[in-house]
Amino acid sequence: MISQETLDELAWHEENDKPYYRPLISYEGYATLACMQWFDEYDYDESRFFKDSDGDLLRFESKEEGIRWLNENIKSDMIDLEYRKYNHIEYYK
Repeated sequence: MISQETLDELAWHEENDKPYYRPLISYEGYATLACMQWFDEYDYDESRFFKDSDGDLLRFESKEEGIRWLNENIKSDMIDLEYRKYNHIEYYK
């Protein structure tokens, strides 16, 4: 029989091992997204991450949510080309 401690640990991993996305400033100076899991937090300088008004690091459960946040909150020319939404009308003569 599996112990309660083992079940609790499995439940913790099931919840916390899911990937999530954090907006941050890349080494090239653009706002971008990092796909992360809890153990990746130690690999980044926390000062590179964007924070909410309470000072908590932003976190999105989906890439689409993160991209939407970047495009609604960051100047277009400061967003990584991979995530930048373009206004195609600006390209026409």
